[in-house]
Amino acid sequence: MATDRYDFSDSHACRRARTLTRTFDYLDDESVEIDLTGYTAQMQVRRAASLDADLLIDLTSSLSIPDPTSGQIVLSVAAADTEALQPGRYWYDLILVSGSTRLQVLEGVFDLVDVVTEAA
Repeated sequence: MATDRYDFSDSHACRRARTLTRTFDYLDDESVEIDLTGYTAQMQVRRAASLDADLLIDLTSSLSIPDPTSGQIVLSVAAADTEALQPGRYWYDLILVSGSTRLQVLEGVFDLVDVVTEAA
């Protein structure tokens, strides 16, 4: 399967020091859920779209596959995980791993934007 693109930008950008939650459906070419039994998910955000680029944050511990037969991958990043990060444009990919099999399923821009209004 080809790698899909999802950009965390514009209205989908990650807000610094705010919780970020996204659910991704991994589907085949006929829109049928792909069984993820035996897979784990990995996600890293880097300063450039390259393995050699500096790592901004590893979000692997923020990923889960709650029901492997549903094909859903859930990303839930705690506000504290992004609080110390500098706003900017970064790049990420999401990989599924089972044994020696590595499937890159998502990639794209990861915009980290500052919050304008201070919490009351």
